[in-house]
Formats: sequence, structure tokens, C-alpha cells
Amino acid sequence: MGALIIKERLGLSDRETVEQIRENPYLQYFIGLNKYSNEAPLKHRC
Repeated sequence: MGALIIKERLGLSDRETVEQIRENPYLQYFIGLNKYSNEAPLKHRC
């Protein structure tokens, strides 16, 4: 649900949303991750 909110609020594509979440610790916290990770927590749709 958090990723969908990020996608819609920022006007991003699926791929851009995954990339933004991977790079931004604040977005990772927003979607419920407990610690920062360089790995993409989601996979984008093709």
C-alpha cells in the first residue's frame, strides 16, 4: 500500500518507484522496512 501511495504522489512509473524506494531510506521506512537496504525491496512489473 505504501509503495502505491509513493507512486501516485510522486507521479512515478513502477520501475521508478522501485528505484526511488531502493535509494531512499525515508521511503523504505514509510513502507515499513526496519532498516536501510541497498537491495530493491520490491520488483517492478514489466
